[in-house]
Amino acid sequence: MSVAYELKLKRAELTNRLEELAKLQADVREQVSSIDKVIAIYEPGYRPMPAKARRPGGITKISDEVKASMGGVNQRQVVLEILRDSANPVSTSECAAKFSHAIGLGGEAEIVDRVSRKLSAVLTQLTKAGRVRHVGKTANRQFLWEITA
Repeated sequence: MSVAYELKLKRAELTNRLEELAKLQADVREQVSSIDKVIAIYEPGYRPMPAKARRPGGITKISDEVKASMGGVNQRQVVLEILRDSANPVSTSECAAKFSHAIGLGGEAEIVDRVSRKLSAVLTQLTKAGRVRHVGKTANRQFLWEITA
């Protein structure tokens, strides 16, 4: 048998498994819905909590989106441009907000928080390279950054 034939068999097997999992998922959702209806009989004000969308390892969709968007970007260059264009020193979160807008992620709080965590490492690298420096802290104890001359 050829490799291509074996791969086609494996693909068919996996496709069938996906269909079975989709049916199982639909059955479980139906059971959850039925349970919610019974609970509502005993507690008329009951409103089911939406299930959290989580992936294995607790990685959220937003985290994946941030990671994917930042992966193809020269983060150091964008940070340096942000600092260069700023008239005053910039906090890490301000830099993250500008960065997320610059790469098209928007300004949602959770996105800016994820970007901020990643940019902390970038700013530290740039500090070690002598490209930026921190010049104080904000009221909530974030570093203020500026580009070195």
